[in-house]
Amino acid sequence: MAEKQEKEEQKDKKIESYGQVLLGEDEHNGKIQLMTIIGEIEGHDVLPAASKTTKYEHILPQLASIEDSAKIGGVLFLINTVFIALATYIFTRFLKYRKKTFLNKSRERFVKRTMLAITLVTFIPSVFIGLHMVRVSIFEVQADKYIAQVFNFPQTRVIESSKIYRRGGESPRIELLLVGEPLGEDVIENARGQLASYGLPRTELVERQASTSDKVDLQSLQSSYVELLDEKNRQIAEMKQRLARYQVTNVDIGDISQEVGVMSDNVESMSLTKGVMFDVAGKPLDTLLVCVITPKDFQRQIDREQLRKWLSVRTKVDNVKLFVEPKSNE
Repeated sequence: MAEKQEKEEQKDKKIESYGQVLLGEDEHNGKIQLMTIIGEIEGHDVLPAASKTTKYEHILPQLASIEDSAKIGGVLFLINTVFIALATYIFTRFLKYRKKTFLNKSRERFVKRTMLAITLVTFIPSVFIGLHMVRVSIFEVQADKYIAQVFNFPQTRVIESSKIYRRGGESPRIELLLVGEPLGEDVIENARGQLASYGLPRTELVERQASTSDKVDLQSLQSSYVELLDEKNRQIAEMKQRLARYQVTNVDIGDISQEVGVMSDNVESMSLTKGVMFDVAGKPLDTLLVCVITPKDFQRQIDREQLRKWLSVRTKVDNVKLFVEPKSNE
């Protein structure tokens, strides 16, 4: 009795964990292993938690075990059987294979009517289910875009979101759990006013501020902060790129000015500016370094060409423009 109960528990566990069950034995001790494959096959990439998946690590060991077992006579896969059969029929008709002929015409009519009935019984509900799934998918995409763009506040984060699409004319619903600085009623009303612009005109928005009594999903909270960290890192990288674009040179300008002062005793001050040359169509052509020298005595000559070549080598910038300007009071 205990052994039988243990076998039943193992059977229930297999059904719950892997969607598989060993069908009953016949008098020849033959068995069929039933395996279900639902949703997408999850292998190298980890799919979102909300997706229905069948994992490689569940399927492959089972197939190997079944192949090695002498007790199991076959594997029964149930994967959209009717639609696979329908697709096969359409494909064979397209290739113009010769149809099977029945000697008994009444038998032929019965088979055709049975196939048509099975197809219609399966196809008609599937059309409605498919349309509903498409509507739900569109609603969820629009809701995700709405949440990401409208509830993007520096001191407030959305840690949990629930998108409920309802049939029968009932209004869809978006429920948000927020953490951080509480949002004012004017902000919430403004967010509700933007629902229509995101294709959610009849959607009901329910927002709630997380409190100590709420059981916050740690995974969602971690994911939220990871997204925030990624966004901050992206902004930092973008700012670094902008800074590098406007950075004059990798060499310290103070060092360059001191070296120029040693090379020429007639230099009082200098400035370096990095610029970009554009054509009349607004297309960038080249990057150049503009150097403006203010001499102590404008009447004394400064070897501009030598100084320009030295600056080009020192700053590792090929295009250097050098200008000598007098003092403003001269």
